Amino acid sequence: DFEIIKANLAKRNITFVVVRDLGPDQRAMYFSTNIISGQTFLVELKFKSGMNVCKITIKAANKQLSEAVKNVVEKSIS
Repeated sequence: DFEIIKANLAKRNITFVVVRDLGPDQRAMYFSTNIISGQTFLVELKFKSGMNVCKITIKAANKQLSEAVKNVVEKSIS
């Protein structure tokens, strides 16, 4: 449920931005977060109808920190 995901990520200061339909059977949720150093990360969660999986993509300049943010997101939505 998207509302549960939004609430769980909000607890980690990951702010909901928008939900987009990517096609007839796929949706994406977008979030944004900043860390103490001031870096911003865009979080993309893709869902396909009928499948109980989520693809997580983190977009940011720092790849190492992106992996850390991805781990936090994974733990928050599982």
